[in-house]
Amino acid sequence: MRALPEPFQNHRILGTHRFEMTPFHFNGELYLLENFCDYDVADYTFEEYPPHTKEDGFLIRRLSDDKVISRVCGVYFASAYAMPNRVYAFGSVVEEDSEKTLHRIVRFETEDLINWSEPIEVYEAAPGCRVFNTSFAWDGEKFVGVYETDTPENLYKYIFKFWESSDLKNLKTVDGAYYGLDKYVGANTIYFVDGFYYLLYLSECGNGCYNTVISRSKDLKNWQDSDIPVMIPDFTREINPRCPGRMELNASDLELIEDKGKTIIFWLGGDQHGCCDMQRAEFNGSMAELLKFYF
Repeated sequence: MRALPEPFQNHRILGTHRFEMTPFHFNGELYLLENFCDYDVADYTFEEYPPHTKEDGFLIRRLSDDKVISRVCGVYFASAYAMPNRVYAFGSVVEEDSEKTLHRIVRFETEDLINWSEPIEVYEAAPGCRVFNTSFAWDGEKFVGVYETDTPENLYKYIFKFWESSDLKNLKTVDGAYYGLDKYVGANTIYFVDGFYYLLYLSECGNGCYNTVISRSKDLKNWQDSDIPVMIPDFTREINPRCPGRMELNASDLELIEDKGKTIIFWLGGDQHGCCDMQRAEFNGSMAELLKFYF
């Protein structure tokens, strides 16, 4: 069992071949939106990273009995945002044309987690760019979203930009709001607590390894980075029994949710080459207490 960073406890491995996720509550139950790929990483070598296909997508899993409720194909890097009476999902469209794939974000919605609407396009990336992970938060006045995109003019591969929206249907990019111009970033998640936007994201920690770190801002433009990493890889652990020797090199795609008086932390251990597993731990307190711990 890995040595968790303070203040986490009760670590569990939830399973291999389970990818980026979003936890959410709906009708009194805790669910996960999980992305899935139409391949088994154990069938590929470290150097063979299979491309996304239209058979990839997301599923909805009920945590209480581990039951998969529904599946949607044709998108990847999907995330969820739950309202009292409906759930929205956002995903980057997988196209047959590799030049256009992961170029558009579409929105789905459902009132029962089983029947999903047809996808509606809500964002198109700049020419030659793609868009990857997305996340949304409510700040008391509006929805704020963060999205990961590649920008040809940027020294590093990825950058975070931000949306504002009144309804999660019309997304407007916030002028002058960026994160990651001067370093590697990826796998973003945003929360809003007590006047601060908190941004959790993947950071390089040397030797081809990555951890999850945290920053915060009051205006999406001026950011305060924490010196305390949120989650670090367990370099001693094999990720998948079917892939001997594939060791954990990153702790990524971390998500938080309050549930029954605790904050549950979900993340992926992996090697950045398709091999990963889903893990969880707990913090015995509120999300606000946890986020403030790092500042």
